[in-house]
Amino acid sequence: MFAACSPEEDAASAPEGTGAPAAIVPEPPALIPETLPEVRQVIPGRAVHVPGAGATVERLPAPQTPVEPPRAINLGIVQVESATLLSTRRGMVQLQGVEPVAQDAICSLADGRTPACHVLARTAVRRFVGRRSVACVLGLREDAALDHVANCSLGDIDLSLWVVAQGWAFAGPGANDLMRAAETTAREERRGLWDALGQERP
Repeated sequence: MFAACSPEEDAASAPEGTGAPAAIVPEPPALIPETLPEVRQVIPGRAVHVPGAGATVERLPAPQTPVEPPRAINLGIVQVESATLLSTRRGMVQLQGVEPVAQDAICSLADGRTPACHVLARTAVRRFVGRRSVACVLGLREDAALDHVANCSLGDIDLSLWVVAQGWAFAGPGANDLMRAAETTAREERRGLWDALGQERP
């Protein structure tokens, strides 16, 4: 019968120069360095990669924020100072693209009266605007003493276009093609001041 031997006895009885086989220890896997972009990415809810010392950091441009178009401000009831000038709670507002009739221009009416043309024009615009609310697209001013130059509307009606189309003022610098066409029609149909001025501007 075979007697059980302890590990120590097995080692003592092993031939000289030989021993128990050593345990095999696996080698760790080789580490492959990861190449990261030299960019500091800051993303909410995600990890942040920070480049090492001396690395060149690329600054990414900020996302473009869309610019909202300016909105019309309701200025409430305004005072019509002339056919092209409004007195409002935000200061004086010149209508965009409109040129008033000359202050010294005289209109000859069919009944023989010869009033100043600018008075006729102001009266006509005052009657049209009345006590209704006017809205204008106002920009920022560096000097509060300067007048606003703005597009204004009475409901859905563009005031600059209306004044020119009715013949109470003229298309001026900054007028668009629609306003220039409206002036041509007003002159041909002798509307407003054109009835007294004929075909020429004073």
